[in-house]
Amino acid sequence: MFSTLLTLILATSTPMVIEEPVSKEVKLITEVFGKDAPLMIRIASCESSLHHAVNGKVVESKTGDSGLFQINQIHKEELDRLKLNPMKLEDNVKYAKYLFDRSGVKSWYWSKDCWSK
Repeated sequence: MFSTLLTLILATSTPMVIEEPVSKEVKLITEVFGKDAPLMIRIASCESSLHHAVNGKVVESKTGDSGLFQINQIHKEELDRLKLNPMKLEDNVKYAKYLFDRSGVKSWYWSKDCWSK
């Protein structure tokens, strides 16, 4: 009887759409990267678990990579020239776009096994 009742409820119920909140990181990547956003969201997910900062502290690696896209300090001169600070979320994403426009996903080669699946 219970399975019949459950079947009846499921068959007559209006489907529910459950929306998960979209993080500010995902929103910004979508705005900046447009059609390339799905790939760049996967890359940022592999690089920083889609977190620019945790508990107010910017995500940094032992090798000097920082933020959402783990921008390395090797880019410091270019970042300074462009007046971008990778410790700021918006600048981190802008610089990732800058790199992407110049060389595609080459800058995130080391995490390719994660995001290319």
